[in-house]
Amino acid sequence: LGAWPAAGPRAAGGSREWGGGRRKGELALLDGSRCAQSAMEWCALRLHQPGTPMHLAMVHVPTSPVVASGMGTYAGVEQVSESIKRDNEKAWEEAHQYIKHAQKIAEDVGVPPKDIKTAVLKTQPGAGHPLIGQAIEDYAREQGVENVICGSRGMGAMQRTAMAIVGLGSLSTFLVNNLDANVCVVKHTEAEASPAASKAAS
Repeated sequence: LGAWPAAGPRAAGGSREWGGGRRKGELALLDGSRCAQSAMEWCALRLHQPGTPMHLAMVHVPTSPVVASGMGTYAGVEQVSESIKRDNEKAWEEAHQYIKHAQKIAEDVGVPPKDIKTAVLKTQPGAGHPLIGQAIEDYAREQGVENVICGSRGMGAMQRTAMAIVGLGSLSTFLVNNLDANVCVVKHTEAEASPAASKAAS
């Protein structure tokens, strides 16, 4: 599944005039899942052109530090708040560690280290797809990214519709419908072999 302009995913010379500026390179979105990693590997092996940037990014959504009233004493509320703060700090650090791991995978499948750019994007606590998508769009625009790559867990149409009714649904669908850039959604199933593993075996 993809959302490419009619001229195709890449203009001559590896870049495109898009939104008033010249864009090039890819942004592979990661979330720690095998699905997202598979999409990144697909991007590295089949789309990336040496000499252009390949961005690897995760979006960190902190847990809200606001504690509901009626939870007991002030000391108890303070303890919960501190626990949430520590969890958020740990998640932020783990996101950076995972990005380093993803960078190593991209290098292993042939992306030159100088081409790789990494980022962990932070949203408001408890952000849903619109705010997560906005963080991705802002980064893509700031970095001049031409193509955005993400994974899909393969929800069917009925499941996507049911999730949308309760305000959830697919981030990839949101990006395809709203992002001002080329978007490629790479479907992944557990039965598929890792592109990196396939290349290593060949």
